[in-house]
Amino acid sequence: FVEAPWATGDSYWRVLGRHVWKGARQALVIAAILGASQLAGYLRKRGSGESDTAVPNAPAVLVLGNESSFSEALASHPEGIVVNFHSAGCKFCTKLAPHYEVAARELREGGPILASLDSEDGGAMLEKLNVDRYPTVLWLWRGERAAELARASEKSAADIVKWARWLLTPAVQDLEARSEFLEALPDLRGSLHESRHLFVAFNRTDSAGLRDAIENVAQRHRQRNVFLFIGEAASNGTLLKAYGPDEALDLDYNGTAEPKEVLAWVTGIVEQAVVAELKSKVEAKKKQLEELQAEAALQRKAASEGGNNSNITAEPLASASEPTAAAPSA
Repeated sequence: FVEAPWATGDSYWRVLGRHVWKGARQALVIAAILGASQLAGYLRKRGSGESDTAVPNAPAVLVLGNESSFSEALASHPEGIVVNFHSAGCKFCTKLAPHYEVAARELREGGPILASLDSEDGGAMLEKLNVDRYPTVLWLWRGERAAELARASEKSAADIVKWARWLLTPAVQDLEARSEFLEALPDLRGSLHESRHLFVAFNRTDSAGLRDAIENVAQRHRQRNVFLFIGEAASNGTLLKAYGPDEALDLDYNGTAEPKEVLAWVTGIVEQAVVAELKSKVEAKKKQLEELQAEAALQRKAASEGGNNSNITAEPLASASEPTAAAPSA
């Protein structure tokens, strides 16, 4: 289970705690939205009684020998497969390989398939998936690039397992009633980062493909955002909305339920948030640098003044051999 990136541990428990007194149902709604239901989903998979029938000493990683076998693997696992794209002679790929194999063994039960593909065998698929460095570990959902394991060569087997199991948790949280969402909205706003949004799709009788469209988006952007689908159908009203930490930052979607159109709108908002966060970090670093420079200038000034003071010496006392002035006579 991986915690939603936009919420800290403190904010999660603070939000959940404020809702306990409202009753178990409302508390479960909040927990589901903030991610606790994802863990329950995984536990249900683990307790399903599925057995591991794989040969104990056989390689756990599915090796894809060519572009054809790669395409077949994607077709056989439309709901997701993890692929490690590697290259011969790549020392980082060599470093990752044993950890990836250990992770694949652990994920034989209750996890996604872990596969690998050599860059020489990828053909045009590498260009299609925008793979231009190695190793690159991708989550491919319905044959499309959906998520990437950041800094893959630095990951341990435990890191890979944690990430892979998170991929199987729901990308979209489903709520049936709009009233449940509206009651939880103030607390959900409070848990958002200042530059991020909560994306909520509202079921409409004239937009049958909306649920699939929001799932398509969520698979690509859930590492930084949370997505909800309200199942209660309406004949009109908002189709999709991005809720910010403050109502003034809310954004309404005015397009159709066409997946590409929905994806483009959400991606634009997410990219703007990324730029805003980068600018904020740059400004913070710039301010920190200015403070350090000012402190260094003060230290140089103090050192300079101390050096000048040390060069000032007292007037030397008269030598004992020198005659002293005679005292005036009475």
